[in-house]
Amino acid sequence: MTKKATAVFTLGAFVLCSTSCITWPTRDVVTTADYPSSKARILKVVTVSGTEYFFSKSAPGRLQGSGIVGTAIVYGERVEIEGPFTEVKKRADGTIYEIVDREGRTYPVHQVVSAGEDKMTVLVAGRNSEWVSIPLSEVRLVRLKRFNVVMTLVAVVGFGFLGIVGLNMVAYALGIE
Repeated sequence: MTKKATAVFTLGAFVLCSTSCITWPTRDVVTTADYPSSKARILKVVTVSGTEYFFSKSAPGRLQGSGIVGTAIVYGERVEIEGPFTEVKKRADGTIYEIVDREGRTYPVHQVVSAGEDKMTVLVAGRNSEWVSIPLSEVRLVRLKRFNVVMTLVAVVGFGFLGIVGLNMVAYALGIE
């Protein structure tokens, strides 16, 4: 096989592999017409209050009845923490990332909403997965996992074509007709 033919074959395979068969579109939910379908695989939900729910790609959220259910990591759950605070950890830029209250509970902080000497309201950054049920009336934004049929067919036909071309080039190089 010549260097030029190998380069063309590799470039063609790269172009076909780089086109994705799966897409992850994000959709604003404004009216009931914007709700995801019952077959949709949901990867992220942002509620009106700003709480973010992240579902894994292997176990996405599903629409069930009038809500989205599944196991998710929750970011931005609003929590009021009573002081005095035994420890407040800050980053180099001064933002708070962890608070320990008077009872020794640790809160991973996503964002501080309001702060006082003896009370602080924060959006907590989630670390553990938990079962959630989010009412559709509170959903503002949804990221879906969608299978792209057209791109998959293009990839299959393209790989078949490149396979035939590659075999012909190998046969030509070996002198087989």
